Amino acid sequence: VAEAINLPPLRQRLVLRGAILSTDDVLADIGVKDGDTLTLVKTSRMVLTASEDGLAKLWNIESGECVQTLSGHSDGVHMATLSPDGLCALTASEDCTARLWKVETGECMRIFVGHNAALCSASFSPDGLLVLTASEDGTAHVWKRFGRGGNVRPWLSFHAPSDVALWSASFSPDSALVSTACADKVARVWKLANSKCVHTCRGHGGAVL
Repeated sequence: VAEAINLPPLRQRLVLRGAILSTDDVLADIGVKDGDTLTLVKTSRMVLTASEDGLAKLWNIESGECVQTLSGHSDGVHMATLSPDGLCALTASEDCTARLWKVETGECMRIFVGHNAALCSASFSPDGLLVLTASEDGTAHVWKRFGRGGNVRPWLSFHAPSDVALWSASFSPDSALVSTACADKVARVWKLANSKCVHTCRGHGGAVL
């Protein structure tokens, strides 16, 4: 793909039906047909920040100018991250919700509702199709990025013992596993297919972050 359109590595990406194409992909081999839309995404010139003022801001790293302000949370924003395709931003807030934003316009596309306490982290799966959140309510939720409706309920959930806070959660590179970092000094690895804990990592003397 990269050679066909002369893309510099790590600076631009092609996206097909929500999935990022690898530089090793051959268009014909992955089912690209006449009339299919390929989106060219540039992701290296922007940085996204989160603030206790309830806002997330997108900045041009060359000029230092704010090019987009994401406003809608009713409390501080703990984390903000860009989707792998660079088209969307994801924010995690103290208002118990995560939000998905369209980078180009600043529009809030979806609100992820289901946590009962402040969110500590939010992230995308490597393919960008799923969203993972962790909260002080002791749960991590998996959500589908695409779908109908503005307010979204969790697709899968992982629960920490005794509802102690989960400070962060992340996907494995193949999205088959989820890891959670907990205030009970333990990190856990969960299988996405059945929401079962498959590994418990003990040994820290304090909360795992």
